Amino acid sequence: MAVANNVAYTLQYLQFLEKIIADLDLTPVLVTQTLKTFVINGCAVVEAVFYKIVNDSGTPKKRFTFDGMYKKIQRENLIAADSDFHSDLTYLRQLRNRVHIFDRKSRADTDYLKIDFSDFESMKRILRHLLIGRIFPPKAERLDFTFLDEHSMVDALMGLINR
Repeated sequence: MAVANNVAYTLQYLQFLEKIIADLDLTPVLVTQTLKTFVINGCAVVEAVFYKIVNDSGTPKKRFTFDGMYKKIQRENLIAADSDFHSDLTYLRQLRNRVHIFDRKSRADTDYLKIDFSDFESMKRILRHLLIGRIFPPKAERLDFTFLDEHSMVDALMGLINR
């Protein structure tokens, strides 16, 4: 139950982050840092969902890494997902590792240059697929995941620009 609660809390936080970007006049650096935080926490939700899927598949409960769970899910085809899902998630998992801000290859390898709105939209697509897809269909109908709608943020930002 703690995992489900933590997923719910993190989803509320993701919704808050989206609202911050839409409603506040942030500098480009702060927007990028907020997008980064969205991706990192979004990946935490994906990891928790994968944990549930792997454990529900009959695998004895043990400690898996995100990578280990993802490989098992792919190998055993435990979720229906297309190649875009897999390539997006692979890239987002690499971005998630940017939580370690000291591990960079060059002066130009900054979060500001690496993370953008397409990563934000990809993370929302991944979360939508996992949360509204076949895994949680009865509960998904009662939950408000509109903050994960595609391009909701782009529409909000365009409204701010056109004022």
